[in-house]
Amino acid sequence: MQDKEVQDKIYREEATRANLTFVKRSKVNYGYFLCNKGHTIELQYTHVRRNNWKCEHCYEEKLRDKASSVGYELIGKSTLGSSFRVYKKPCGCIEDLRISNVNVAKDNRETGKVPCRTCYRKSIEEAAEKSNITLLEDINAYNINIKFNSCGHYKIAKKVQLKRFNLECKECHEIQIKNDAEIEGLEHLGPDPSD
Repeated sequence: MQDKEVQDKIYREEATRANLTFVKRSKVNYGYFLCNKGHTIELQYTHVRRNNWKCEHCYEEKLRDKASSVGYELIGKSTLGSSFRVYKKPCGCIEDLRISNVNVAKDNRETGKVPCRTCYRKSIEEAAEKSNITLLEDINAYNINIKFNSCGHYKIAKKVQLKRFNLECKECHEIQIKNDAEIEGLEHLGPDPSD
């Protein structure tokens, strides 16, 4: 019995050094502790001894406050892993985001650019519909395969071009230039190689 009391005293001292309060023993090599905000957490004694612990309640509160400071709402944990959380953005979209990217959101809000993949994708789809273009597949974050519905030609285009409504079918454009040249009695030599 005395060994247990001595060991508990050691646990209390180690907890104090780690800014915790020892409550009681748990399972083997684990104990219950109180963090300085009063949350009860179960920790391994070695983590307390090395001051290598984290209160999940405090951590989630910190993440919630950080999200709120950039206009996001923390919804909960993500299925993508421990470095992700589910957030509701100011636009109303809900996305799984890397925790570290929420810090970037504040910088982007200050410049007026709040990136939202869902809203960005919707704006590209709307622009494509207005331009009579079919979106086929994403090549990467910046480029996409498209089909011009008016002529049936395909092209790899920059997504930003779709949003700016400045896409035209180069093949059709070349055909038009060739036809115009023939009407004027000129020979079209093809596109400028420097373009």
